[in-house]
Amino acid sequence: MVDLCLHIFNPKHTRPLLRVFAPILDQFDCLLVSTPTFAVEEVTSRLHEIQLPQQYTVIGVDNERNDWSGYLALLRKTQADTFIIGNDSIVNRRLIRRRDVLSLLNLTINWEQPCLVGELDTARVSVPVDGRSSSSWVSSYLFGMRINNKAEQIASWLESRSSYIPENTCKFFMAHLEKSRPELLALDRNACGKLSAMYLERLLTEYAVLNEFDIVSQYGGSWSRKLFKLIEARVL
Repeated sequence: MVDLCLHIFNPKHTRPLLRVFAPILDQFDCLLVSTPTFAVEEVTSRLHEIQLPQQYTVIGVDNERNDWSGYLALLRKTQADTFIIGNDSIVNRRLIRRRDVLSLLNLTINWEQPCLVGELDTARVSVPVDGRSSSSWVSSYLFGMRINNKAEQIASWLESRSSYIPENTCKFFMAHLEKSRPELLALDRNACGKLSAMYLERLLTEYAVLNEFDIVSQYGGSWSRKLFKLIEARVL
């Protein structure tokens, strides 16, 4: 069983986001969508207008942790051992091609061992994550997982460890936001939500490492992806 799990913050992104996954939609058994509570009705209406090959479920969340509020809800809802998770930043903040989602799905479903698959990011400075030092992680705007246990257990593990973010890690994340997303710092709630999401992203990779999942780099140093990341940073 393979699920597609999406967090949609902006209802207007519903159709463009599903269009990205169009070539592989029929390979998923279930579509799970999380969205802020205020957007449930509109997202449901927009999904109803699309002729989807499978049933879908829409879950309302508080969005206090940005996309990760939705991710935690999706992990608790899915019954699949293999799933792809993404958010609607794919539409307005990333340059993702249809071949990228196809590659991600193929890597995830064909990997023989439990795995976390996606774009591997690195930082020059290691930061504390759950008592360990971390300098690399799989970016959570779009990733795949193949697991041996219930996804709900992953959600519980992540949430239990995300209530406290080490001070040095907070400072590192704040410096990153000041440089790359200063608009989020104008509202305390946005900044706190983003900090929490960034830490949960690191925790996900930490969970995979501790549980001996294979960490699979989808792009593996691809020059086209490096170019797209440069464009994303400067234009989007």
